[in-house]
Amino acid sequence: MPLSGIASDGTSIYTLGLQGTVLSCPLTGCPGGLLQTFSASTSGGAASAIAVAPTSSLVVWTTTSNVEGCPTSGCANPQVLATLPITGDYLGGIAADATNVYFTDPQGGFVYSCPLSGCPTGPTILASGETSPSPVAVDESHVYWATPKEIHSCPVAGCASTGPAVIALNQYQPRAIAVDATAIYWTSSLPYAQVWKVAK
Repeated sequence: MPLSGIASDGTSIYTLGLQGTVLSCPLTGCPGGLLQTFSASTSGGAASAIAVAPTSSLVVWTTTSNVEGCPTSGCANPQVLATLPITGDYLGGIAADATNVYFTDPQGGFVYSCPLSGCPTGPTILASGETSPSPVAVDESHVYWATPKEIHSCPVAGCASTGPAVIALNQYQPRAIAVDATAIYWTSSLPYAQVWKVAK
């Protein structure tokens, strides 16, 4: 079974299986060596990216059109936290902090946020006019995302009127991005497989 995406809450790992099903396994090892079904269904198509919201015991993921969530205890029917406002677009990366979930719309060029409790009237636009934003990460104060050639960031409350800050230029199809207390990290696909780092 091909797997994609991975997240952990310190007790279990969560990943995406065939056709985007959400699976889990305790860090101590999977019962019988097999991943377990974590969420029996997704309502917006196959799940494509996954994250865990710290301190909230909530696993979140993107489908084609929805951001969905489920308690770490598991659920048969996940809660739809947000629906992509633009019909026909698709969701990209996802990240979460203790308050919000953050996600990207590569087709529309948007970076959004939504409270973990859900945003039935629509998500908040943090940035617009971006070129195919996809992977996204968040720390206590800023959201970071990658476009095909650049790394950008803005405060979690939204970008300034001057637009997002440019962290790095001349990148090559970044596929993943992560942050810790001191630095931002991302992968670069071309011309060589590389991992980059820049201090905050």
